[in-house]
Amino acid sequence: FGSIDLSGISATTWFVVFLTGIGCFAISICYMTLYKISEATTITVGGNFNKIVSIFIASYLFSQPLAAGAILGLLVSISGSIWYSFEEIAKNKAAAADKKE
Repeated sequence: FGSIDLSGISATTWFVVFLTGIGCFAISICYMTLYKISEATTITVGGNFNKIVSIFIASYLFSQPLAAGAILGLLVSISGSIWYSFEEIAKNKAAAADKKE
């Protein structure tokens, strides 16, 4: 691969890289804990919703308008996430009602 000269990288940059690694490790621990208390589908839907919000924010911050097809796709994804959330809430309420009986 050849040698890569890393001597020009500042201490601040190394510190930021280190903090990024710590943050990624913390997120991994959170996800492992989340998988213990939730369903994989719920986590996936939440992750997709997070990406949708990120796309809208990035479009605004970088002044890059979204095409009509992209907006339609994002709205369909948001609608699906909301629908899934309502279904999960209804399922959890029904399960809680069954436990009370």
